[in-house]
Amino acid sequence: MTPPPKVRRTPAERRPGSSPKGFTVAGQRRIRTGLRFALGARADPGSIRVATRASPVSRHRQGNERSDVATLQDHETGAQRCCLCCCRGRRRGSRRHQATASALDSRGILATGRSTRPMKIALDHTSEIGVRAGRLLLGEPDLDKLGVVRRDVKDRDPRLLRVDRVTDFDAVVTDDPESTILAEAIAAEVPCVLWADESDSAIEYGTVPVLTGANLVTGIGRSLAGRESEVADPSAQVLFAWTEPGKPLRSGEPVTFPDPVGARWGVRRRMTNRRLEVAVPVPNEWAGIVVRTTAGAVVSTLGIADLATHLEAIALAAGAVVAASGLVPSGPHQPEEFAGDYLLAALRIGLDIASFTSAG
Repeated sequence: MTPPPKVRRTPAERRPGSSPKGFTVAGQRRIRTGLRFALGARADPGSIRVATRASPVSRHRQGNERSDVATLQDHETGAQRCCLCCCRGRRRGSRRHQATASALDSRGILATGRSTRPMKIALDHTSEIGVRAGRLLLGEPDLDKLGVVRRDVKDRDPRLLRVDRVTDFDAVVTDDPESTILAEAIAAEVPCVLWADESDSAIEYGTVPVLTGANLVTGIGRSLAGRESEVADPSAQVLFAWTEPGKPLRSGEPVTFPDPVGARWGVRRRMTNRRLEVAVPVPNEWAGIVVRTTAGAVVSTLGIADLATHLEAIALAAGAVVAASGLVPSGPHQPEEFAGDYLLAALRIGLDIASFTSAG
């Protein structure tokens, strides 16, 4: 009997995280790539000890545990259940890096590859971004308690509980740009993490740490671009591009993202002597980041592409880890100021980065 012909899937049908042509899935080299931009010149390569593990993509191909994205999609297509209860049955910490670096400093995630203490985080969520961020935080072995603000929970995880006040928490995180939780957190003197780029200007922060912009573009994108600019040659040109919802353009600045976003046209948003920033409209649920450095004939590209809500959730959860670890000082700040710690937290939580280098 003649076997059926192989069906070749289109880019739109590829599983999230699959490698585009010319890119290397950084899950296979993710820790090494992450250390390159996260540690930069601060680390002695000879002193770094890396514990390697199979990437989520390779595990999927080998028939082992699937990636978080596939698990979340199963929850969305199955019976609808209440918010964070949908995480039941997942192996917590499956996407966590086991160990990353030797002690480079006396404090911070960057020094140990782990948060500095058991974390107690309060979550105020109103969208799928917050729900996914909560699921990702439950995968953190350092999480001691996850309080869901004024919402009932049905999961049996002893770390998950309903809370009506945010006192006694290490950090409060919200995905709601109009939430009143910031005022409550400041009154309780608890660090707050906001998905929104800006907070209410009428609120006096005092000595309370506030991390704004814990999202894909301001958080992960600008942190990645900043770190790549630091480690690149001073004469190198840097392209920072991101996606945003909108109708695709037919001309403009050409940018190539990993699949399934692919090659797109973008519009210039900002340009300096060394850095060009480009926004790329996309019509669907996918999102991506590209940071490309050009130094002479050598071009190095880092790319991210996945479901937009998943990437936004990683960005929000990474901000929660950084704030709960006590790394954010008093007053308003953004993730770019703590790029190394923030990006390493995102990699631990599950961020995949594709890398590609070409020499003319």
